[in-house]
Amino acid sequence: MLAQEAPPADEAQPPPPEEQAPAGPALQPADLTPLICDPAVAGFRYLEVRGTGFDAWATQRLIGNVVDASGVPQIHWGSVWVTPQGRLTLEVNLCADPVQHRPALPAGDYSVSVGDTGGATIAETGISLAAPADTSGDSDIGSLVLFDNQTSDADRVYFSLN
Repeated sequence: MLAQEAPPADEAQPPPPEEQAPAGPALQPADLTPLICDPAVAGFRYLEVRGTGFDAWATQRLIGNVVDASGVPQIHWGSVWVTPQGRLTLEVNLCADPVQHRPALPAGDYSVSVGDTGGATIAETGISLAAPADTSGDSDIGSLVLFDNQTSDADRVYFSLN
């Protein structure tokens, strides 16, 4: 084949780099911008973070950490099981944890990482916790007219989504 010729269409072409699976271990949160919990209420609302490509650590136990943007530790897992297929799952409790006696994670950026027992990071990902939208305004944006076949405003029924 000459350099100017295109390969036949029936030959398999590798996918573009952006479509290829990441090389090595990777962590992927189920939601990159979850909402914070009410800090005054203890509870359990989890963000799932899945890990793949941990084949070199299959059937071993690793450690996991969540640190805030300043590097301050927030959550620590002393034992993270890696399946024989090289996968793992972390469940990050976003709410005030009554078992660990930890406050709710406030809005902000965090790093979730998995490392070996010596402390070396193997894989890391970021999450950004967002505050819920302010719905305290007295706007009519969320109003819906249920019956609009009435002759005057006094006869209409409104439903507010606020």
